[in-house]
Amino acid sequence: MSVAVPVVGSWDGEARRIYLLQGVTSFHWIDDVYKEYRYWRRTDEASRKWAALLVAAGNNPKGGGKFTPRYITLLDGARVVPYDENILIAVSGEAITDNADIDPDPFDTTTRTQPLKLYITPPAAEVIVVEVGGTEGGGGLTVGQFLALK
Repeated sequence: MSVAVPVVGSWDGEARRIYLLQGVTSFHWIDDVYKEYRYWRRTDEASRKWAALLVAAGNNPKGGGKFTPRYITLLDGARVVPYDENILIAVSGEAITDNADIDPDPFDTTTRTQPLKLYITPPAAEVIVVEVGGTEGGGGLTVGQFLALK
């Protein structure tokens, strides 16, 4: 079992900012940022005095038996602040803001002196549910048909 390398240097609940560590060259929104956030909230009692900075979701219906992959939503102006250094950061997964009409960017770059270079890889898949075990009007395979295919 591999141990995740931390990507977040600090959390600022009052300013609603998530500061990345120096030297972070890649991160995944759920596997890194969200998991570290949950750990921080679980282990640091003082972190709970602020409203949530982000929330994770996924498997939301899109219609036609398709569902969304997992993603995070940055809440109430929360933003990620990359360390101010000349580096390429590979970002995977998906993050949105809860006020996309006003500010859709999940990053705060207002204090940067170096250009921000991101290589963003959004999720390449969606979840598709296939009915197994036909029902009247259902259209899926019956259990017998499914077992016959094995």
